[in-house]
Amino acid sequence: MAGNYATKPEEYFVYLKTNIMKTWSFIQNPFLVATENSYINAIRISSYHNSALAANKSEPFIQALAASFKPLHTNLTRIHATCLSQESKQQAETLNVKQFMKLLAGTKIQEWDIIIQSRYKQNTPAYKELLPNRRLPFQRGRQIQRLSAVKALTSTIGSDESLSVVKADIDNFYEEFDRAYNNKLKEATNRRAHSDLEAARIVMCDAQYANLGALMQKYSSTPQVIAQYFDLQAIRRSSQTLFTGHIKAGEVHFIAKRTFKDTDKIKLFNAGTTQLKFYLARAKDRQPDAVFLSLDAGEQTVLASELGNLDNKYLMVLNTDVLYTGAFSVELI
Repeated sequence: MAGNYATKPEEYFVYLKTNIMKTWSFIQNPFLVATENSYINAIRISSYHNSALAANKSEPFIQALAASFKPLHTNLTRIHATCLSQESKQQAETLNVKQFMKLLAGTKIQEWDIIIQSRYKQNTPAYKELLPNRRLPFQRGRQIQRLSAVKALTSTIGSDESLSVVKADIDNFYEEFDRAYNNKLKEATNRRAHSDLEAARIVMCDAQYANLGALMQKYSSTPQVIAQYFDLQAIRRSSQTLFTGHIKAGEVHFIAKRTFKDTDKIKLFNAGTTQLKFYLARAKDRQPDAVFLSLDAGEQTVLASELGNLDNKYLMVLNTDVLYTGAFSVELI
């Protein structure tokens, strides 16, 4: 075979890589492969194995496997449930902060400025002390900067009786805005929970792989017995083709890592009300380059090449809305 590639060595190396130098399947953990980027599949595979072991634990050998695996399964499902709950709360809290920012930049600072001007005219020292940069600090800058601007304004008003009514409104707004902002800071805790979830997935998969080896050793002459302990359908679906999810306002979201060909097609569906941009990127955290596909609510099937350079392996989506969470599904056809 090598002689056929004598004049084209680059083709021979491709042949070696794709046909000869493949990793031996028995030293690949099939549970890790099947659950990569899919915690739902991890829960399904873990639940099946845990239940199958429990159903046959009258046999001492299986009882030992069940006893060691159950705590790992329980830990995985517990952390997964926590992450789902935190994701739901975080989406609501993030949206709440952005609503406060929008309200502050528009209605609130306009109302406060008008009331202050009714007491102190523009360009007077008293007005400049209260609003030295007028409305700008309340309309631009990061969340903490705008929150600080509100705090500074109410502190400067102090005991000025002529502005007592507007100060009460500013104080109430600051208290609610500050509470929403501090709730949003819990995102760091959410990231730790997701890190714990990934660690629990790997531990569970390693345990199933070890159990597979133990069962193969036990039933080497009757290997068909082993099948009952594993969710073969879920495990064989090692290459996920359907992806669904939510994407926070203004953020990018990693969908899948794949090597696409010119003829590969992708079905995109925008299930929300925000505009989404689908694209191929060089890394998980990259913004879209010059080539991407914008999709409003609805469905569209495209060639992979329409989403960017095929040398880019990461399929991504960007939610262009700065306020609302988006929803999507992607199917690799």
